[in-house]
Amino acid sequence: MRIWYFLLIFLISILYLGHILWPFWSILVLSFLLTNIFRPLYRLLTTKMSERLASILTCLLIIFIVFIPLIFFVAALSNEALGLYHWGRNNQVGMKLQIFIQDSPVVGHLQEYLGGFGFDFDFKPAQVTAIFSY
Repeated sequence: MRIWYFLLIFLISILYLGHILWPFWSILVLSFLLTNIFRPLYRLLTTKMSERLASILTCLLIIFIVFIPLIFFVAALSNEALGLYHWGRNNQVGMKLQIFIQDSPVVGHLQEYLGGFGFDFDFKPAQVTAIFSY
């Protein structure tokens, strides 16, 4: 009986720990991955210098090899996203999407089907434009 009680409490605590750590799983996986990739380099450096200096040098290498290119990639991606946003505003993509939705037979059939359940999809053009406006 004691073993079953212990297993139950253990499983509940594991579930709570998983719930607490859920937002950090991606960070933990990245840290495990970087640790396993750069561990051989760290071990090589510890044979030639002190552990503290090897650790600092390995961390600097990780920053220069992984994180600085990542910063440039995110900056380029955000510039592309901003360009796409400006292109969409200038070419009135919201208006074209509104016309496509109004003329689409699939959307009409979907509105009729969901209308039977009490959903009303009578959008006015101003409402759709307000959704896509800044």
